[in-house]
Amino acid sequence: TRLQAELLLLLTAALWGFAFVMQKSAMTSVAPLTFIAARAAVSMLVLVPLAVWEARQKPTGPPAQFYALTALAALAFASGSALQQTGLMTATVTSASFLTALYAVCTPFAVWIVFRAPPAAIVWAAAALSLVGVWLLGGATVSALSGGDSLVVLSAPLWAVHIVLTGLAAQAGR
Repeated sequence: TRLQAELLLLLTAALWGFAFVMQKSAMTSVAPLTFIAARAAVSMLVLVPLAVWEARQKPTGPPAQFYALTALAALAFASGSALQQTGLMTATVTSASFLTALYAVCTPFAVWIVFRAPPAAIVWAAAALSLVGVWLLGGATVSALSGGDSLVVLSAPLWAVHIVLTGLAAQAGR
């Protein structure tokens, strides 16, 4: 139902925001790359059994293009994670979550680069409003953004590239 969908979206947003709080608090105990490695290890423990099960369901493996796209997506993910996690050492949770969300604005531009499909006019408007939001978040001066904020901003296009590459890999792996 629509109510269930809206409640699930609210839950997703809450979990996403809570994750930033946990990531930030983890930075008082471990280094950014240690945190990323631990998170990757937990993800691997959960996903490898599912990948093995799915691999057994298909008579043939995915094409070489799938592995190349997956490697590029992993590189974008690792780079985005490293920038974001390092940025969280000095950025506030609020600014980091907002600045990371710029990936939503960057993704249509990544699609444009890959597929040569220019963004719609509304995307240009959203990009402009997002830049104004970053400016306001920085106290109406870009120079007021912390070094951590800048690292998180740099992670946003990498998350966008990761999304596009993951979609391409999913298509190639069919």
